[in-house]
Amino acid sequence: MAHACTHCGHSILDATPVPPSPCPEFIQSGIPSSDFQTEAIRDAISSAAASALAIEAEIERTKLYLSDLSARHAALKSFAHQHRSIISPFRQLPIEILGEIFVALAPTTFSGPLRSDPKWLLTRVCRRWRDAAVGTPKLWARIHLSYGSPAFTSAACFELLLTQQLRWSGQHPLDLRWTETSQFPPDLRQFVLKLLFSAAHRWERADLTVLSEDLRMWSGVEDMSFPRLRTLKLETETYEEFAESLFVRCPALEQLEFPAALFPALARIPWHRLRKCTLHHFNANGLSEVIRRATNLLELQVDGTARDPDTLGPTSMVVSQTLTSFSMTSVFWRAQPQNMLDSFSAPSLERLTLWDSTPGDALCGFLLRSQCPLKYLTLYGLEIPMDFILDILACVPTLEHLCISDEILDITESDMESLAYDPESTTCGLLPNLESLSLSGVFLCPEFYLNDMLRSRCGKLRSVKLYPSFGSTLNLLSQETLVDGIKLSWIQELTPW
Repeated sequence: MAHACTHCGHSILDATPVPPSPCPEFIQSGIPSSDFQTEAIRDAISSAAASALAIEAEIERTKLYLSDLSARHAALKSFAHQHRSIISPFRQLPIEILGEIFVALAPTTFSGPLRSDPKWLLTRVCRRWRDAAVGTPKLWARIHLSYGSPAFTSAACFELLLTQQLRWSGQHPLDLRWTETSQFPPDLRQFVLKLLFSAAHRWERADLTVLSEDLRMWSGVEDMSFPRLRTLKLETETYEEFAESLFVRCPALEQLEFPAALFPALARIPWHRLRKCTLHHFNANGLSEVIRRATNLLELQVDGTARDPDTLGPTSMVVSQTLTSFSMTSVFWRAQPQNMLDSFSAPSLERLTLWDSTPGDALCGFLLRSQCPLKYLTLYGLEIPMDFILDILACVPTLEHLCISDEILDITESDMESLAYDPESTTCGLLPNLESLSLSGVFLCPEFYLNDMLRSRCGKLRSVKLYPSFGSTLNLLSQETLVDGIKLSWIQELTPW
């Protein structure tokens, strides 16, 4: 409220803020004032100064009042927010559902310190969240350790955290990942191994790197069993007897990834149970041996190859009746006296992925020999001319999804004509069931050849992605367009590696 006289109620703030000048004609001139005018001016100055002081005082009182209003406003909003959260549907969730939400939102990878892992942060929000997190063993059963896990944490604190996590995981099957083993100090590494081995009966998925200095500890694995272990990825540079003991005690193993260093342990692996397998640096004979033993294998991946000994005889042909997916990456064929694809056939194969230089004749021979119902074919950097690729495509009439990526592959107008579909033509009847197509290379054809190919496949084909390399003469104005119901994407940024 404005400051007012206690007797008459008059407020100085109610007066005109700026009083009229007693002598305005003197303001813009240098004429001196008379004594009478000087006295009048002094009275006006005193009156204006008094009004200014009163207004300043009122401003300060108003600021205090506004500050008080703001504080009360914030307090009321905070009160409403806090009490609104009490009746929110999220708070009414059963604690079991809250725990499942935590599991669903927990990241699968975390490279920071263990004490900063999101699941540990959940225990510091409030008591209810802590109870939900601690009471959900599945949340703690995923133990993924990286080079950053022991960072900014004393060894004693790290050991306590990891021990507590294993305890809170209850009897839930464990998902383990510890590949950057060499980044841990020796004493801490031995502690982690002992702790994980103490729960060996709960391992379900394990991705581990075995260092040579830790083989002594692994040699004691024969005293343990891994009855729940279904997925195992093992990396080691040397073969020791621990591998045989390990595989013998994994009766439920279904997925396996291991290097050629463990080839001597093949006889110990429960191949009849394996459904998925990844091999690192195997040669053609090693691949044949795996296929011969794994009679129920569904998915097989070969990553890198080793040269077969020059004295080795021809690889015996094997047939995998169950294999539905096969991929090879980082394979260097010129170093191979024998081709991987010459060593087996797969009559049930539906997915095939090949990376790097693959001999076209070996691929054609494999497809003709297998006579498989192939639906997905992905070829990366094969360095095979387009006319040879067309011969390969003629071997797979069941194909539905095709991806070819090669930055030096020339795609001409005659190639586009060959890719066009004419059910009545003997030369243009490739891939009648094609639904998606991804091509990367040097496009040397006019746009109307592309459009003709697309229109010929109207009805079945739904998606086409083109990745032009340097030197392409085809240039589409629109990066994404629709041609007779087919979504066409022209992507110049990347190639689909």
